[in-house]
Amino acid sequence: MTELRLQIDKPYIQSLLDQTSEISKVYYDNLERIAIHLRALGIDDITAGQFILLNGIGAEEMCVGDLMDRGIYVGKNSSYSIKKLQDRGYLGTRGCEADKRKTYVKATEKGRYICLKMKGITEKKG
Repeated sequence: MTELRLQIDKPYIQSLLDQTSEISKVYYDNLERIAIHLRALGIDDITAGQFILLNGIGAEEMCVGDLMDRGIYVGKNSSYSIKKLQDRGYLGTRGCEADKRKTYVKATEKGRYICLKMKGITEKKG
């Protein structure tokens, strides 16, 4: 049997690692900025990550399973975040009559209001 040897393009791999590191830095910097703005608005019952999820959903109703497919939420604890947002009145949920395994989510009036307030901050800053 012949041994298959994979040729590794080291500069390409290094470039991917560097890009991943930069994306991570930008992501965590943005989380911190969002947290600062939430605190400035007096919102202390959701995290920046939960806000990103809420803002991505917006007024649109969507299936929880579609969150990651649409790139709205990339995380392992989406169920936890959805539950917390629901418990605090930012998200509404409903089951699917046709498929009991599916759950649909939509921002409540309170959730949409927070998103608009945050958008107002960004528009003022230019």
